[in-house]
Amino acid sequence: MGSTSYSKTGTFSGTFTQFSADAGSGFASSAITKESATLSNGTCGSYSAGTAPTGGSISETTLAEGCYRYTVTGTDKVGNTSVLLTVVMVDKTAPTQVISATGSNAYVDNANSKIYYNGSGSSRSFTMTSAVTEAGSGGVTVTFPSLAGTSTGFSFTNSADSSSPFTSNSVTWSSGTTSTPTITVNATDAAGNSNDKLLTFVNDITNPSGGALTIAGFTTNSTSNNTSSTPWSITKTDFTDAGSGISTNALTYTRFTTSGGVCTSTSDASGTITTTSFTPNNGKCYEFVLTGTDNVGRTNTVTVYIRKA
Repeated sequence: MGSTSYSKTGTFSGTFTQFSADAGSGFASSAITKESATLSNGTCGSYSAGTAPTGGSISETTLAEGCYRYTVTGTDKVGNTSVLLTVVMVDKTAPTQVISATGSNAYVDNANSKIYYNGSGSSRSFTMTSAVTEAGSGGVTVTFPSLAGTSTGFSFTNSADSSSPFTSNSVTWSSGTTSTPTITVNATDAAGNSNDKLLTFVNDITNPSGGALTIAGFTTNSTSNNTSSTPWSITKTDFTDAGSGISTNALTYTRFTTSGGVCTSTSDASGTITTTSFTPNNGKCYEFVLTGTDNVGRTNTVTVYIRKA
């Protein structure tokens, strides 16, 4: 004995040999003890005594999760001791993981086991990160294997990471990619408990929809919109997205100068609006834009243009 080992079931066996000799003052005694402690992310807590095994063997059945320390102590006639010990960490619970994407135009929907990507436009790339929760034996390794299925247009080299944050190599795809490969991200702890996360790639090339905007009663983008009333009420309906999901809805304005009562293309102020009303300046023109952006970067807008008389 003299090692640390792991059990996923709490059922294991082993043997031990008591000390029996001493070349100096002579052998006095030998004893084995069993102690138990809590286990948290690879660390054992404070030990308390348990029932020692007998007969030269260890046989355990369905022990609870925790640390179990077996110690053989030999003592000579003047009190010198020799110690052999082994620790068995019992961990029956697999780690859990949540995958995220870092980079351009990709989004992981863990609830529905999908990785959305925007296959239009230029070539793009992202990395995957697994946020692992592991309460037992610790020592997690996350493996990102090669893409499975049809992966035309994609480039990815499999990898493994044994330290947090658990991050993959870059996944890249070329413009016009539409394929739907899969990847099974595996997280395994020191005890061998394993968690697989199967994700399917989905090409999301649909813009958000459903947005609407009314400013001071106007709903159209026309330079003929003209009002002297103030303040201007704002009513909006945010965009939604049936694919990767909506990321943001933002209402912004740009103010333009006028010349001879006509709006120019020269802007002199801009900002973001978070209220339900807006107070304009006399003799200025305003362009209001509601922009919906989904989780892979696709956008849609609705615009209202008004001149303040």
